Amino acid sequence: MSYTKVFAGDGSVTGRNYFEYGFDTMLKNQILLTAAYAKSTYETDNIGWVLGVHYKFADIMKVGDYDCWVNITRNDANASIASSFDANDGYHGARGYEIGYEFIPAKRILFTLRYIDMKATRADDPWTDKWYRAQFMIFM
Repeated sequence: MSYTKVFAGDGSVTGRNYFEYGFDTMLKNQILLTAAYAKSTYETDNIGWVLGVHYKFADIMKVGDYDCWVNITRNDANASIASSFDANDGYHGARGYEIGYEFIPAKRILFTLRYIDMKATRADDPWTDKWYRAQFMIFM
């Protein structure tokens, strides 16, 4: 949970308040449920939330281990100062989903595949963003 108040340096803008609440809870069979909610004191475009499910957690020392996740999210343009989720756009807002998979091909090597499909949060905005990422991380 967090609360942040932001003021303009020159005093020309009334301060804005940002509230965030969230939790993670481990369900049975290595399933992690994540939920979070954000709201600001802007008059419009001020709501954000995420709901996610993560299955397993890959151990970088176990060859062949894996994990995967799905997140459904909405983050209006004014909902947060800077979202920690990749599904974020400070002008259009973002709503959509993320799918991810991680695999351990060799000890200390993590291979990640991610897909994100987002649309603007405002109905009259045609903005969309879809991207894929494949990455290797080597842990020393």
